[in-house]
Amino acid sequence: MNYTEWRDELNNNLLGVSESERRRVLDYYAEAYADRREAGFTEREIINGFGAPYDAAQRILSEKGEDFTPPRRETPPPPTAAVSAPPPPPPPAKKESTGWVFVLLCVIFCVPLFGLILSMVIITVAFCCVPIIVIGTGATSAVCAVGTMIGGELAYGIFLIGTGLVLFGIGIILCPIFFNLVSLMWKLFKKTFCWLKSLFGGKGV
Repeated sequence: MNYTEWRDELNNNLLGVSESERRRVLDYYAEAYADRREAGFTEREIINGFGAPYDAAQRILSEKGEDFTPPRRETPPPPTAAVSAPPPPPPPAKKESTGWVFVLLCVIFCVPLFGLILSMVIITVAFCCVPIIVIGTGATSAVCAVGTMIGGELAYGIFLIGTGLVLFGIGIILCPIFFNLVSLMWKLFKKTFCWLKSLFGGKGV
């Protein structure tokens, strides 16, 4: 129950009281309520101090016929000063981050690193193209050998066929070897880069 509800219930229980007397009683409690609110009391504490609205009305009605003398109001004690909350604990000290070392190294070695990556890309392209070129050369040589043999140069045509088959075979053999070398090269580069990052990047954030 809030103060408005308490006052309305008190008003409803003031039966047989003149309008002027009713207004004087309500004004008294309104003033008392305001005083206690300024003193720092909560609405619940004030209402509990007034008592039930019915009991307050009965006390007033029992004094009907006599001048209504409101009960003596005692000056409420000043509210207890709010205890200031203790300052929050300082945040835990962060570990010094060494990430800037990694950034600095990247800036210093960006040109060599770019050159290394470019070289690896060139090597990768070369390793992938060489077997294909060798296979293509062997196939072309074999095809040309057929034309040479038809033209009457049988011995030279057989030589070209043999050369083409050899080149074709070498290209077939080089394909898995070069592809595996390229894969191994990039795996080693990735592991080296990750190791450098963990070494100079640190675990601190």
